[in-house]
Amino acid sequence: MFTKFNKMALAIAGMILSGASMAATSTANLTVNGTVSNACSIGDAVANTHNMSLNFVKGVPAVTTDEHFSSAVPVICTNGATAIITGGPGATFASGFRQMVSGTNKLSYALFTDSAQTIAFDNATGIAINGTGTTTTATIYGLITAQQLALAVKGNYIDTVAMTITYTP
Repeated sequence: MFTKFNKMALAIAGMILSGASMAATSTANLTVNGTVSNACSIGDAVANTHNMSLNFVKGVPAVTTDEHFSSAVPVICTNGATAIITGGPGATFASGFRQMVSGTNKLSYALFTDSAQTIAFDNATGIAINGTGTTTTATIYGLITAQQLALAVKGNYIDTVAMTITYTP
């Protein structure tokens, strides 16, 4: 009997071990997808703001030349997105001119999209942007004429021009 028992134990052990070597597998595919939409932002990507500033000091001798200035506005758009940045009239626009104010004193100025200062930066004409996926800059050029500077009264002048970026999402 002992040998019969040993033979039976060996047979059972063999069946158990052979079951382990008979493992099966199955495969499946996992599909990963997503959508990238166009998006654009003017200014600081986190705060979504940009402050363009002009600093000048009128003193002696009297101003006899125009004051030219520019500001690089940071812009970020999705790679391949196209956009246009336009500028509003300003908070104190009057008689066809943007104006900075200091109390009741006013100082007219103009903004442009080109360094030659021939194309106005306004709601109708803007700066074209081609998105790269990283921050690029759009430059806005400004002009205060010598005549305006000569008439300016001492003060800290300010105006706010709203900029809008338009793109297809």
